Amino acid sequence: MVRQDEPMMGQGGMCGVTTPSIESLPHMPQPPVGGSANGVAVEMQESLSSLMAGEESVNQEELLSRFRTIINENLLLKEEAQPHFKELDNTIILLNKRLEVAERNLRQAQEDKEKLMAQRSRLEGDITLLKCDITTSRSEQERLQLERFELLSTANELRQQLRQSREGASIIARVTESSPVTESTSLLSPADVQKLRDQLRKEQDISATLLQELHDTRNQVEGLERDVQRAHEAANTQRELCRKLQSQITTAAPVPDTLSKDPIDALEKKRLKDEAAMLREEVDTLETALEAERQKNSEERSSVVRAHGEVNRLKKEIQDLKEQTERDKHNDQYYEVKEEEKLEEQQLDENLFYCPKCNKSFTQYRPLEEHVNRCLDED
Repeated sequence: MVRQDEPMMGQGGMCGVTTPSIESLPHMPQPPVGGSANGVAVEMQESLSSLMAGEESVNQEELLSRFRTIINENLLLKEEAQPHFKELDNTIILLNKRLEVAERNLRQAQEDKEKLMAQRSRLEGDITLLKCDITTSRSEQERLQLERFELLSTANELRQQLRQSREGASIIARVTESSPVTESTSLLSPADVQKLRDQLRKEQDISATLLQELHDTRNQVEGLERDVQRAHEAANTQRELCRKLQSQITTAAPVPDTLSKDPIDALEKKRLKDEAAMLREEVDTLETALEAERQKNSEERSSVVRAHGEVNRLKKEIQDLKEQTERDKHNDQYYEVKEEEKLEEQQLDENLFYCPKCNKSFTQYRPLEEHVNRCLDED
Protein backbone atom coordinates (compact mmCIF):
# COMPACT_ATOMS: atom_id res chain seq x y z
CA MET A 1 0.00 0.00 0.00
CA VAL A 2 1.57 3.24 -1.22
CA ARG A 3 0.33 6.70 -0.22
CA GLN A 4 0.31 9.74 -2.51
CA ASP A 5 3.31 11.20 -0.74
CA GLU A 6 5.53 8.21 -1.65
CA PRO A 7 6.52 9.53 -5.12
CA MET A 8 7.53 12.77 -3.49
CA MET A 9 9.80 10.83 -1.18
CA GLY A 10 11.19 8.89 -4.15
CA GLN A 11 11.97 12.07 -6.00
CA GLY A 12 13.80 13.36 -2.97
CA GLY A 13 15.90 10.19 -2.78
CA MET A 14 16.90 10.19 -6.43
CA CYS A 15 18.62 13.58 -6.33
CA GLY A 16 22.28 12.44 -6.49
CA VAL A 17 22.52 10.25 -3.44
CA THR A 18 24.94 7.30 -3.19
CA THR A 19 24.01 3.91 -1.87
CA PRO A 20 24.77 3.75 1.82
CA SER A 21 25.58 0.64 3.80
CA ILE A 22 23.00 -0.95 6.10
CA GLU A 23 25.11 -0.25 9.19
CA SER A 24 25.20 3.46 8.36
CA LEU A 25 21.39 3.78 8.79
CA PRO A 26 20.38 5.35 12.07
CA HIS A 27 18.56 3.22 14.53
CA MET A 28 14.79 4.05 14.65
CA PRO A 29 12.87 2.75 17.61
CA GLN A 30 9.68 0.80 17.05
CA PRO A 31 6.66 3.07 17.73
CA PRO A 32 4.17 1.74 20.21
CA VAL A 33 0.93 0.43 18.83
CA GLY A 34 -1.19 2.33 21.33
CA GLY A 35 0.78 5.64 21.09
CA SER A 36 -0.78 8.95 20.14
CA ALA A 37 -0.67 10.54 16.69
CA ASN A 38 1.41 13.47 17.93
CA GLY A 39 4.11 11.16 19.26
CA VAL A 40 4.27 9.31 15.93
CA ALA A 41 4.52 12.59 14.02
CA VAL A 42 7.36 13.78 16.25
CA GLU A 43 9.15 10.46 15.83
CA MET A 44 8.71 10.62 12.07
CA GLN A 45 10.06 14.18 12.01
CA GLU A 46 13.11 13.09 13.99
CA SER A 47 13.67 10.16 11.64
CA LEU A 48 13.43 12.44 8.60
CA SER A 49 15.85 14.88 10.19
CA SER A 50 18.36 12.13 10.90
CA LEU A 51 17.96 10.71 7.41
CA MET A 52 18.38 14.10 5.76
CA ALA A 53 21.50 14.66 7.82
CA GLY A 54 23.05 11.46 6.47
CA GLU A 55 21.41 11.34 3.03
CA GLU A 56 24.77 10.90 1.23
CA SER A 57 25.33 7.52 2.87
CA VAL A 58 21.69 6.25 2.79
CA ASN A 59 20.54 3.64 0.27
CA GLN A 60 17.45 4.63 -1.75
CA GLU A 61 15.70 1.29 -1.48
CA GLU A 62 16.25 1.03 2.23
CA LEU A 63 15.02 4.58 2.60
CA LEU A 64 11.87 3.82 0.62
CA SER A 65 11.24 0.62 2.50
CA ARG A 66 11.77 2.42 5.76
CA PHE A 67 9.33 5.13 4.74
CA ARG A 68 6.80 2.52 3.68
CA THR A 69 7.17 0.80 7.00
CA ILE A 70 6.68 4.05 8.90
CA ILE A 71 3.67 5.01 6.75
CA ASN A 72 2.10 1.60 7.21
CA GLU A 73 2.67 1.77 10.93
CA ASN A 74 1.12 5.25 10.98
CA LEU A 75 -1.90 4.00 9.05
CA LEU A 76 -2.26 1.10 11.44
CA LEU A 77 -1.99 3.44 14.38
CA LYS A 78 -4.58 5.73 12.80
CA GLU A 79 -6.96 2.85 12.21
CA GLU A 80 -6.44 1.62 15.76
CA ALA A 81 -6.99 5.13 17.18
CA GLN A 82 -10.09 5.78 15.05
CA PRO A 83 -12.54 4.06 17.49
CA HIS A 84 -10.92 5.93 20.35
CA PHE A 85 -11.43 9.20 18.46
CA LYS A 86 -15.06 8.28 17.81
CA GLU A 87 -15.43 7.47 21.47
CA LEU A 88 -13.94 10.84 22.35
CA ASP A 89 -16.31 12.56 19.90
CA ASN A 90 -19.30 10.76 21.42
CA THR A 91 -18.08 11.67 24.90
CA ILE A 92 -17.72 15.32 23.84
CA ILE A 93 -21.23 15.29 22.31
CA LEU A 94 -22.65 13.67 25.47
CA LEU A 95 -20.87 16.20 27.66
CA ASN A 96 -22.21 19.05 25.50
CA LYS A 97 -25.72 17.66 25.84
CA ARG A 98 -25.29 17.33 29.60
CA LEU A 99 -23.95 20.87 29.72
CA GLU A 100 -27.01 22.12 27.80
CA VAL A 101 -29.32 20.20 30.15
CA ALA A 102 -27.46 21.60 33.16
CA GLU A 103 -27.69 25.14 31.78
CA ARG A 104 -31.40 24.68 31.08
CA ASN A 105 -31.95 23.28 34.58
CA LEU A 106 -29.96 26.17 36.00
CA ARG A 107 -32.13 28.68 34.14
CA GLN A 108 -35.25 26.84 35.29
CA ALA A 109 -33.96 26.87 38.87
CA GLN A 110 -33.30 30.61 38.61
CA GLU A 111 -36.84 31.19 37.27
CA ASP A 112 -38.29 29.02 40.05
CA LYS A 113 -36.25 30.97 42.56
CA GLU A 114 -37.60 34.28 41.21
CA LYS A 115 -41.15 32.89 41.29
CA LEU A 116 -40.66 31.73 44.87
CA MET A 117 -39.37 35.15 45.87
CA ALA A 118 -42.38 36.83 44.21
CA GLN A 119 -44.77 34.41 45.90
CA ARG A 120 -43.00 35.01 49.19
CA SER A 121 -43.52 38.77 48.77
CA ARG A 122 -47.20 38.21 47.99
CA LEU A 123 -47.55 35.93 51.00
CA GLU A 124 -45.94 38.52 53.27
CA GLY A 125 -48.34 41.16 51.92
CA ASP A 126 -51.32 38.85 52.45
CA ILE A 127 -50.15 38.06 55.98
CA THR A 128 -49.90 41.79 56.70
CA LEU A 129 -53.44 42.27 55.41
CA LEU A 130 -54.66 39.36 57.53
CA LYS A 131 -53.03 40.90 60.61
CA CYS A 132 -54.77 44.20 59.84
CA ASP A 133 -58.10 42.37 59.43
CA ILE A 134 -57.59 40.60 62.76
CA THR A 135 -56.82 43.92 64.48
CA THR A 136 -59.92 45.49 62.91
CA SER A 137 -62.11 42.55 63.91
CA ARG A 138 -60.80 42.72 67.48
CA SER A 139 -61.60 46.43 67.72
CA GLU A 140 -65.07 45.74 66.28
CA GLN A 141 -65.52 42.95 68.79
CA GLU A 142 -64.63 45.30 71.66
CA ARG A 143 -67.08 47.85 70.31
CA LEU A 144 -69.77 45.17 70.08
CA GLN A 145 -69.09 44.16 73.67
CA LEU A 146 -69.53 47.77 74.80
CA GLU A 147 -72.77 48.04 72.83
CA ARG A 148 -73.90 44.75 74.35
CA PHE A 149 -73.26 46.09 77.85
CA GLU A 150 -75.17 49.27 76.98
CA LEU A 151 -78.07 47.20 75.64
CA LEU A 152 -78.12 45.09 78.78
CA SER A 153 -78.16 48.19 80.99
CA THR A 154 -80.94 49.69 78.86
CA ALA A 155 -82.87 46.43 79.11
CA ASN A 156 -82.50 46.51 82.90
CA GLU A 157 -83.79 50.09 82.97
CA LEU A 158 -86.72 49.07 80.79
CA ARG A 159 -87.47 46.18 83.13
CA GLN A 160 -87.53 48.56 86.09
CA GLN A 161 -89.76 51.02 84.24
CA LEU A 162 -92.02 48.18 83.15
CA ARG A 163 -92.22 46.93 86.71
CA GLN A 164 -93.14 50.40 87.92
CA SER A 165 -95.73 50.75 85.15
CA ARG A 166 -97.21 47.38 86.07
CA GLU A 167 -97.40 48.37 89.70
CA GLY A 168 -99.11 51.63 88.74
CA ALA A 169 -101.53 49.81 86.44
CA SER A 170 -102.31 47.21 89.11
CA ILE A 171 -102.95 49.99 91.64
CA ILE A 172 -105.26 51.73 89.16
CA ALA A 173 -107.11 48.48 88.45
CA ARG A 174 -107.55 47.67 92.14
CA VAL A 175 -108.75 51.18 92.92
CA THR A 176 -111.14 51.13 89.97
CA GLU A 177 -112.63 47.79 90.97
CA SER A 178 -112.90 48.42 94.70
CA SER A 179 -113.97 52.07 94.96
CA PRO A 180 -116.26 54.48 93.12
CA VAL A 181 -115.03 56.68 90.35
CA THR A 182 -114.84 59.73 92.56
CA GLU A 183 -112.46 57.99 94.92
CA SER A 184 -110.34 56.65 92.01
CA THR A 185 -110.17 60.07 90.46
CA SER A 186 -109.14 61.46 93.81
CA LEU A 187 -106.35 58.82 94.04
CA LEU A 188 -105.20 59.23 90.41
CA SER A 189 -105.11 62.88 89.54
CA PRO A 190 -104.87 64.21 85.96
CA ALA A 191 -101.26 65.11 86.64
CA ASP A 192 -100.53 61.46 87.44
CA VAL A 193 -102.34 60.35 84.28
CA GLN A 194 -100.33 62.85 82.23
CA LYS A 195 -97.16 61.65 83.92
CA LEU A 196 -98.01 58.06 83.01
CA ARG A 197 -98.67 59.12 79.44
CA ASP A 198 -95.33 60.94 79.24
CA GLN A 199 -93.59 57.94 80.74
CA LEU A 200 -95.19 55.61 78.20
CA ARG A 201 -94.27 57.96 75.37
CA LYS A 202 -90.71 58.12 76.64
CA GLU A 203 -90.55 54.33 76.87
CA GLN A 204 -91.84 54.08 73.31
CA ASP A 205 -89.13 56.47 72.11
CA ILE A 206 -86.49 54.51 74.00
CA SER A 207 -87.81 51.27 72.52
CA ALA A 208 -87.72 52.71 69.00
CA THR A 209 -84.17 53.97 69.56
CA LEU A 210 -83.10 50.59 70.92
CA LEU A 211 -84.68 48.81 67.97
CA GLN A 212 -82.81 51.05 65.55
CA GLU A 213 -79.56 50.51 67.44
CA LEU A 214 -80.14 46.77 67.45
CA HIS A 215 -80.83 46.85 63.72
CA ASP A 216 -77.61 48.77 63.10
CA THR A 217 -75.69 46.43 65.39
CA ARG A 218 -77.07 43.40 63.59
CA ASN A 219 -76.02 44.88 60.25
CA GLN A 220 -72.55 45.57 61.63
CA VAL A 221 -72.29 42.03 63.01
CA GLU A 222 -73.33 40.61 59.64
CA GLY A 223 -70.73 42.81 57.95
CA LEU A 224 -68.09 41.58 60.40
CA GLU A 225 -69.10 37.99 59.71
CA ARG A 226 -68.73 38.60 55.99
CA ASP A 227 -65.29 40.13 56.59
CA VAL A 228 -64.28 37.18 58.75
CA GLN A 229 -65.56 34.80 56.07
CA ARG A 230 -63.53 36.61 53.43
CA ALA A 231 -60.47 36.49 55.68
CA HIS A 232 -61.08 32.78 56.25
CA GLU A 233 -61.30 32.19 52.50
CA ALA A 234 -58.12 34.23 52.01
CA ALA A 235 -56.38 32.12 54.66
CA ASN A 236 -57.53 28.94 52.90
CA THR A 237 -56.23 30.33 49.63
CA GLN A 238 -52.89 31.16 51.23
CA ARG A 239 -52.71 27.71 52.74
CA GLU A 240 -53.39 26.09 49.38
CA LEU A 241 -50.74 28.35 47.86
CA CYS A 242 -48.26 27.29 50.54
CA ARG A 243 -49.06 23.65 49.84
CA LYS A 244 -48.55 24.24 46.14
CA LEU A 245 -45.24 25.96 46.85
CA GLN A 246 -44.23 23.07 49.07
CA SER A 247 -45.05 20.59 46.31
CA GLN A 248 -43.15 22.70 43.79
CA ILE A 249 -40.14 22.82 46.11
CA THR A 250 -40.39 19.05 46.62
CA THR A 251 -40.65 18.51 42.85
CA ALA A 252 -37.70 20.78 42.20
CA ALA A 253 -35.62 19.06 44.88
CA PRO A 254 -33.91 16.41 42.63
CA VAL A 255 -31.49 18.63 40.70
CA PRO A 256 -28.61 17.51 38.46
CA ASP A 257 -25.29 16.58 39.99
CA THR A 258 -23.64 19.71 38.61
CA LEU A 259 -26.25 21.86 40.37
CA SER A 260 -26.50 19.87 43.58
CA LYS A 261 -22.79 20.27 44.06
CA ASP A 262 -23.19 24.03 44.20
CA PRO A 263 -23.32 24.80 47.98
CA ILE A 264 -24.67 28.35 47.55
CA ASP A 265 -27.63 27.22 45.42
CA ALA A 266 -28.39 24.34 47.81
CA LEU A 267 -28.32 26.68 50.82
CA GLU A 268 -30.58 29.15 49.00
CA LYS A 269 -33.10 26.42 48.17
CA LYS A 270 -33.01 25.17 51.76
CA ARG A 271 -33.55 28.72 53.04
CA LEU A 272 -36.50 29.23 50.68
CA LYS A 273 -37.95 25.90 51.74
CA ASP A 274 -37.63 26.82 55.43
CA GLU A 275 -39.18 30.23 54.78
CA ALA A 276 -42.09 28.61 52.92
CA ALA A 277 -42.63 26.25 55.88
CA MET A 278 -42.51 29.20 58.31
CA LEU A 279 -44.99 31.14 56.17
CA ARG A 280 -47.28 28.14 56.10
CA GLU A 281 -47.13 27.83 59.89
CA GLU A 282 -47.83 31.55 60.23
CA VAL A 283 -50.82 31.24 57.88
CA ASP A 284 -52.12 28.31 59.96
CA THR A 285 -51.70 30.39 63.13
CA LEU A 286 -53.56 33.30 61.56
CA GLU A 287 -56.30 30.93 60.42
CA THR A 288 -56.67 29.63 63.99
CA ALA A 289 -56.84 33.20 65.29
CA LEU A 290 -59.47 34.06 62.67
CA GLU A 291 -61.50 31.02 63.67
CA ALA A 292 -61.35 32.12 67.31
CA GLU A 293 -62.39 35.65 66.33
CA ARG A 294 -65.24 34.19 64.30
CA GLN A 295 -66.38 32.15 67.31
CA LYS A 296 -66.27 35.24 69.52
CA ASN A 297 -68.22 37.25 66.95
CA SER A 298 -70.79 34.46 66.78
CA GLU A 299 -71.16 34.54 70.56
CA GLU A 300 -71.50 38.33 70.48
CA ARG A 301 -74.12 38.03 67.77
CA SER A 302 -76.04 35.49 69.86
CA SER A 303 -75.91 37.89 72.81
CA VAL A 304 -77.14 40.75 70.63
CA VAL A 305 -79.95 38.56 69.29
CA ARG A 306 -80.95 37.64 72.84
CA ALA A 307 -80.88 41.30 73.82
CA HIS A 308 -82.96 42.08 70.74
CA GLY A 309 -85.50 39.43 71.78
CA GLU A 310 -85.57 40.84 75.31
CA VAL A 311 -86.14 44.36 73.98
CA ASN A 312 -88.92 43.09 71.71
CA ARG A 313 -90.54 41.37 74.67
CA LEU A 314 -90.26 44.55 76.71
CA LYS A 315 -91.67 46.52 73.81
CA LYS A 316 -94.64 44.15 73.62
CA GLU A 317 -95.22 44.43 77.34
CA ILE A 318 -95.00 48.22 77.12
CA GLN A 319 -97.48 48.17 74.24
CA ASP A 320 -99.82 45.94 76.26
CA LEU A 321 -99.43 48.26 79.22
CA LYS A 322 -100.17 51.22 76.99
CA GLU A 323 -103.31 49.55 75.66
CA GLN A 324 -104.36 48.67 79.22
CA THR A 325 -103.77 52.27 80.26
CA GLU A 326 -105.80 53.50 77.30
CA ARG A 327 -108.62 51.15 78.23
CA ASP A 328 -108.45 52.32 81.83
CA LYS A 329 -108.48 55.88 80.58
CA HIS A 330 -111.58 55.26 78.48
CA ASN A 331 -113.23 53.52 81.41
CA ASP A 332 -112.37 56.44 83.66
CA GLN A 333 -113.80 58.87 81.12
CA TYR A 334 -116.96 56.76 80.84
CA TYR A 335 -117.36 56.63 84.60
CA GLU A 336 -116.68 60.35 84.83
CA VAL A 337 -119.41 61.08 82.24
CA LYS A 338 -121.83 58.80 84.04
CA GLU A 339 -121.02 60.42 87.36
CA GLU A 340 -121.47 63.86 85.90
CA GLU A 341 -124.86 62.87 84.50
CA LYS A 342 -125.81 61.41 87.83
CA LEU A 343 -124.70 64.57 89.63
CA GLU A 344 -126.71 66.68 87.19
CA GLU A 345 -129.73 64.52 87.78
CA GLN A 346 -129.27 64.83 91.52
CA GLN A 347 -128.94 68.58 91.19
CA LEU A 348 -132.07 68.66 89.07
CA ASP A 349 -133.91 66.52 91.59
CA GLU A 350 -132.90 68.85 94.38
CA ASN A 351 -134.17 71.90 92.45
CA LEU A 352 -137.61 70.38 91.59
CA PHE A 353 -140.86 70.61 93.59
CA TYR A 354 -143.22 67.60 93.65
CA CYS A 355 -146.95 67.33 94.13
CA PRO A 356 -147.67 65.19 97.19
CA LYS A 357 -150.71 63.64 95.50
CA CYS A 358 -149.73 62.93 91.87
CA ASN A 359 -145.95 63.36 92.29
CA LYS A 360 -145.73 65.81 89.45
CA SER A 361 -142.59 67.98 89.44
CA PHE A 362 -142.39 71.75 89.15
CA THR A 363 -139.40 74.05 88.97
CA GLN A 364 -141.15 76.88 90.83
CA TYR A 365 -143.11 76.90 93.97
CA ARG A 366 -146.17 78.97 92.88
CA PRO A 367 -147.23 76.66 90.01
CA LEU A 368 -146.85 73.76 92.43
CA GLU A 369 -149.17 75.50 94.91
CA GLU A 370 -151.83 76.10 92.27
CA HIS A 371 -151.54 72.49 91.10
CA VAL A 372 -151.91 71.15 94.61
CA ASN A 373 -155.02 73.29 95.15
CA ARG A 374 -156.57 71.96 91.96
CA CYS A 375 -155.73 68.37 92.85
CA LEU A 376 -157.31 68.81 96.24
CA ASP A 377 -160.39 70.54 94.75
CA GLU A 378 -160.86 67.65 92.35
CA ASP A 379 -161.14 65.27 95.25
